[in-house]
Amino acid sequence: MKSLNEHKLILVAFITVCVFQTGCASKTNVNLAARTPSSLASQGNSTMPTDIDTANITSAPSAVIPSLTVNPSPTVTPSPTVPSSTQDTQNTAMNFTQIQAGDYSSLLGTWIEVAYADNPFDGTGAQWHAGTSGAAPHTLSVSNDKIVYSDSAMVMQGNTITDAAGSHLLSFINNGSSLSADFADANTAINWAVTFYPKGIANEIQPNNGVKIDNTKNLIDIWYSGMQNEIVFAQID
Repeated sequence: MKSLNEHKLILVAFITVCVFQTGCASKTNVNLAARTPSSLASQGNSTMPTDIDTANITSAPSAVIPSLTVNPSPTVTPSPTVPSSTQDTQNTAMNFTQIQAGDYSSLLGTWIEVAYADNPFDGTGAQWHAGTSGAAPHTLSVSNDKIVYSDSAMVMQGNTITDAAGSHLLSFINNGSSLSADFADANTAINWAVTFYPKGIANEIQPNNGVKIDNTKNLIDIWYSGMQNEIVFAQID
């Protein structure tokens, strides 16, 4: 009997040990579950790898706000340069308005006698000749405010012509292609007339003896009633 009781005690002790060990194991599992992060607890249902290579993760680019485009200021085209006026006016048209006001700047240059007519008073009338009038050619000089013919035999300035008899008022006739300056008083004993023909204009000069008047240059025609002379000057530069 004593032996049987000893075996019962041993059996009870064994059962007690087993029960104790089973309880400890359950508590351990409960504690582990309580301390495991939810991401690891649901690892079986997640497709996200546990080892994340942060070097290969590209962050989404931040939104780029375009800057306001400033329109460039408009390009300024320089105005063409206008050459200053010179004494060489061969290619400058006669300015009739200025001439009538006594401004002869559009006539500046060198003027030479290219044809002339004189009256031999033999009944044949005026006879034309090409070139200059012999040993004493007629001359014409022009400045900004004065036209001088043959050593001041006639000077045109403003609205007057001055000769040996004094100063005479002028009357101008502008027909669009030529400009004529005549004495305002047609009853003056000795008359002068000055006519301006721009180059390229068909002039009203009517020479004889086969004389030709070149209209490719600016022309000034001077007529003098005293000796019934007519002299044509051309601007050569």
